[in-house]
Amino acid sequence: LNHSGGDIVKTITVTSEDKDGDIVTSTVTLTISDGAPPVIDTVPTVALEEANLVDGSSPSLPVSQTETIAFTAGSDD
Repeated sequence: LNHSGGDIVKTITVTSEDKDGDIVTSTVTLTISDGAPPVIDTVPTVALEEANLVDGSSPSLPVSQTETIAFTAGSDD
């Protein structure tokens, strides 16, 4: 659910009738709340040295690096 502003509040009237004709009416309030957005917790630093490239001065060193970006998922399902 993505919307600007606060909660969405709707009032619903429910009427029920049983087999012998008794009727009951109730009002139900439905509140829909938007959850928390996702948050990026950490973004690691990744460095690339020109010297490590194929035509650089030290091409035998690694030219790639793998890191993990940590995040907290939002509460929307």
